Amino acid sequence: MNKETLRIAERLARVSTLLANTDLESLRANLSQRAERLLNQESTIAVFGAFSAGKSSLINALVLRNLLPVSPNPTTASINRIMPPTDEFPHETVRVFMKSAAQVQDEVANALQHLGLPVVDLSEIPRVIASIVRSELQPEKRAYDSFLRSLARGLTRDRPFAGEVRNVPLSEFPTYVAREDRAVWVERIDLYLDSPFAKLGVTLVDTPGSNSIHARHTDLAFQFMRDADATVFVTYYNHAFAKPDRSFLRQLGMVKDALDTDSMLFVINASDLAATPDETGQVVSYVRQELQKLGVRTPQIYPLSSQLAMFAAMIDSDTFPEEATGALRKRLHLAPDEPLPSVEEMKGRSGITPFYEALVALAVHRLRDESHRRAKAELTRAASRLEAGIAALGAQIEQGDTYQRKRLEESYAFVAQMDEDLAIEAMRLKAEGEELFHHALQRVRFALPELSAGAFHVSTLRSGSRDEADQAYRAWRSDVAERATQEARATSLRLLRMVDQGRGRRLQAHLDFCAREGLVGQETLEKAPDYPVPTALAIDSAPDVERAVQRAVRDIQAFIEGAGRSQLAPILEAQAVNCVESYFLSVLRGFIDVHSEQSRTERADYLMIVQQAQAPVRDGELRQRQERLLAARAAWPDEREALEGFE
Repeated sequence: MNKETLRIAERLARVSTLLANTDLESLRANLSQRAERLLNQESTIAVFGAFSAGKSSLINALVLRNLLPVSPNPTTASINRIMPPTDEFPHETVRVFMKSAAQVQDEVANALQHLGLPVVDLSEIPRVIASIVRSELQPEKRAYDSFLRSLARGLTRDRPFAGEVRNVPLSEFPTYVAREDRAVWVERIDLYLDSPFAKLGVTLVDTPGSNSIHARHTDLAFQFMRDADATVFVTYYNHAFAKPDRSFLRQLGMVKDALDTDSMLFVINASDLAATPDETGQVVSYVRQELQKLGVRTPQIYPLSSQLAMFAAMIDSDTFPEEATGALRKRLHLAPDEPLPSVEEMKGRSGITPFYEALVALAVHRLRDESHRRAKAELTRAASRLEAGIAALGAQIEQGDTYQRKRLEESYAFVAQMDEDLAIEAMRLKAEGEELFHHALQRVRFALPELSAGAFHVSTLRSGSRDEADQAYRAWRSDVAERATQEARATSLRLLRMVDQGRGRRLQAHLDFCAREGLVGQETLEKAPDYPVPTALAIDSAPDVERAVQRAVRDIQAFIEGAGRSQLAPILEAQAVNCVESYFLSVLRGFIDVHSEQSRTERADYLMIVQQAQAPVRDGELRQRQERLLAARAAWPDEREALEGFE
């Protein structure tokens, strides 16, 4: 535990004790809870990247254990959290969260629809699979076929455990991650592990590949992008910034810009494959340029080799398997008679150390420093409110009814001021939301040619058949929906930041007013309002557009040369704009509805001020309340002296 953290937590706890049974009871509770959170502070690092980029090997290198196996396939990958051990869940505890039956059924329905098959119950999957001729499937459909076959193999064994949490031994952990017929039934796995990061209170999250076929994976990625204290994106050296990376990174750029944070690191894994340092520099430069195009203004990029770092860690811990020596020599470009370099030299060549230090700085030091700053500000506000409360009670004792009448008038005026602020915020929310979503719609519109070119590509349109046309149309709808969903979620975060700032400003004004007037404020912890994440957009097939697509691609030559494509473009654009515009309006409407409900809750808190101001208070009770505050102040000077070292 950092010494300064411990000292600040002790001050918070002591001040909290001083305020017990005073008018600042709610403030006391807040200080006590802040002290507890400071002592138990944990952070989350989420690792993202396309399938096979090396996310799992990077996490293995960070925890110094070869634990996470390579996931077999992005369609079956679950989310894995490597967490600090607790009293309840000690070192090497593994908890497997199985998917619910409804969740599995939804995924089955999605796969069957992409295969052009009718939706059936889980028990019918083996029969449906028997009717599929895999050799006749287009490449983009084989992932869905693979998913169904994996599911069917584990149907009898794992279906009875749907929705349950299973505690399994560490030896079975790789089975639930790497065996497709098991992994497909798993929602997430929590592994409690003692490691260097665990000692810092850090949870490492291994996410599904960004090229997964399931919307569920996209939703999880968004939640961790939004909530993680640090985000790591991994791309592979030999195909850095390949197509599967781009959609995710575009969303990442939008989300992190909305959150106004620099808590992102980018890893180019397997950089030791470079022939020369100049080659590595060229790849880093290329990745930087591409990230900047996507809105990541000053990316922090680390070329490294997680495999080389893992080899070094295994040698250092005497767990390196002798049979892996050949692979290590190949990785190091060593001749059979050349000696292996030292562990420290291998770590240096791996590039893991500067990345590790940057990651700790982001996820631990930055978060700790921000917590310290907030705690100190909280202590300063507590002292100010104590002084204001003593003065207010003294004035009330001296002036009696005159003070109470004045306070009641000021309470009505304050509530009216808060009502006005909420009304202005509601109008601003509507206006700014409409403007932001208007620009989001334009960005989707500008992206339509690119999305159309990707879906209606010569590699998938060979014969002009109806099946090819339907597949291309389906891919186009999916790509447009994904882009619109990303825009909606990023825009919602911008709106959330606006309303949360307003709420924090009003809460502060509320508490300060109560302290000045000798009233008991309704203190709450700093927590963002509970605005839901926008659900993913789904664009249904429109019969007239479907027929237009089939007509356009029937003559492949004309379509490729541009005539058919140009005729189809306005038809597709009309459907996209109508669907996306309606979706954006529904998201904004839902956001405004939640804000209205939050406003009603706030108003109820403010009206309690008037109720307190109206209630008659006896002189003896006022003096008792003042005495309790004076007693707290009498013990306060030592506290302020002790805090001088924190400034």
